Amino acid sequence: SFYISQETILDKAAVAGEAGLQGINKGVSIALGLPVDISNFIIGLGEKAVNKILNETGFETNVKFKSDKPFLGTKQLGEFFNKIGIETEYDKNRALSAVTGRISEEVGVTIPLMGITLAGDTPKKLALKL
Repeated sequence: SFYISQETILDKAAVAGEAGLQGINKGVSIALGLPVDISNFIIGLGEKAVNKILNETGFETNVKFKSDKPFLGTKQLGEFFNKIGIETEYDKNRALSAVTGRISEEVGVTIPLMGITLAGDTPKKLALKL
């Protein structure tokens, strides 16, 4: 647009920086909510199997255990982060912020995993245990 073409380099850097921080926040919320989302997915698979078996045996059931927004899942954590002022949504309509935000989102997903590995065993520690 006309406004983007009139931006200075510093304005563009600020847009990229903001999208980067928002992407990292979104990635962290995804990583923290992932175990709950995986558990919810597995519950959903079992739910489908139970419904199929019961319906084939003549029972008209619709057992529902799977949640659309599980407690402490990715969606709920994202909403919680946004409510307390930690923005997790970056502008996906602008190329600069979309690319920067998406790359930062991947970095944000790895941050909790890096903390786990840094606090845990290293290959050297594992070799000493043998």
